[in-house]
Amino acid sequence: MAMSDGFHMAAMMVALDKVFKKDDRFDVCTVRECFEMGGVDCPSEDMNAFRILHCVKYADMPQGMRDELFNRVLTVIQTGSRFSFDTQPALASLIESKLGSVSHAKLIGDRQQP
Repeated sequence: MAMSDGFHMAAMMVALDKVFKKDDRFDVCTVRECFEMGGVDCPSEDMNAFRILHCVKYADMPQGMRDELFNRVLTVIQTGSRFSFDTQPALASLIESKLGSVSHAKLIGDRQQP
């Protein structure tokens, strides 16, 4: 099953946008569902790391961990698909919308108002 009409890729990007920009904690369930929908084979060592970080607040993670988590999820999507569909434009858009000129960790930190 390839994501040919763009709807599925758009749905995945909306879900990942929510996980990384709007939520205050990591949600492995949404990430796993994105992997499943996209036919992404996630290496077991990465999935194990994602699982143990499930529901951990971004504010409780070191900045480097937050950045690596974001980058690792996008890398798995980009490189782990069993199907031939182009994730580059969608991933570039997601990264640009999150990072721009500031780090993802700063965006998360900006959300964490006491």
